[in-house]
Amino acid sequence: MIGVMGSGAWGTAIAQLIAQNQQPVRLWGRDAALMESLRHDRENARYLPGCRLADAIEPVSDLASLAEITTLFMVIPSFGARAAMAAVQPHLPAGVPIISATKGFEPESHRRMSQVIADVCPGHPVGVLSGPNLAKEVMAGLPTPSVIASDNAAIGRDVQALLSHANFRVYTNDDVVGTELGGALKNTIAIAAGLVDELQLGANAKAGLMTRGLAEITRLGVAMGAQPATFAGLTGLGDLIATCSSPLSRNHQVGVMLAQGLPLAEALQRLGSTAEGVNTTRVALLLAAERDLEMPIAAAMGAMLEGRLAPQQAVRELMTRRPTQEVY
Repeated sequence: MIGVMGSGAWGTAIAQLIAQNQQPVRLWGRDAALMESLRHDRENARYLPGCRLADAIEPVSDLASLAEITTLFMVIPSFGARAAMAAVQPHLPAGVPIISATKGFEPESHRRMSQVIADVCPGHPVGVLSGPNLAKEVMAGLPTPSVIASDNAAIGRDVQALLSHANFRVYTNDDVVGTELGGALKNTIAIAAGLVDELQLGANAKAGLMTRGLAEITRLGVAMGAQPATFAGLTGLGDLIATCSSPLSRNHQVGVMLAQGLPLAEALQRLGSTAEGVNTTRVALLLAAERDLEMPIAAAMGAMLEGRLAPQQAVRELMTRRPTQEVY
């Protein structure tokens, strides 16, 4: 039995992937009414309307239901991850691997999700799932690549086997830090991409944003101990392309709404789900400042998210900043 904590779009899609491989899976969500509707209707109408749940998925709202699992996927928004892990920890069998599929930082501590899991659930090996994984495309059976990172090669192979399917190809690597940072930091650039698209700034601007955005992600990632090559892979360039290009991306949607003139609070209310990029931008700037690193795109997005810069002003600031080398 496999467990998935988090009944949003991505948690549901992960459960579907596991179930498609004939593996029973318990999908946990804290909203008992929502989980009952999933049981009855076999559809997550709130997040993935029109997508039928596989029969092997058992929606549950009782954490004790996870007491028999052999692997746990944690797909809880970053702000609630520590509390969720603390709540489930007493129910977990000893040594069960925990795989984080949340792309963000803990707001208060600025820790990565794998670090939060290790804090709360010592003795449980940890992995990180990342890549260009838009949940609606996964549920629709469209071809999708992903990557599982762990410093335990056996866990990587096990998760690879759990999720691999004709339409979902999983790679492994051992760079947990880089895999996690690539997945989180690209959300800041996705907000900027939504702005570029809504303001119709063109393909040149979009290409420049993504390229220079990847440079910022890599700069901070390497300073935090990641391997540079990781950011040329699925969790870096791959996830960046998907999230900056697709209107399915929640962070891209936030950028679009901000460019339309909506205040951030209203944009998030309309979104109706978590956009990790808002918190990630703030945390990334703090982490960069601690290391004396420049992240001009993140800085412009941070100022825009705080209401200190209008979208057009953010673009102007980036285009008129002091000349510099491309690689530094």
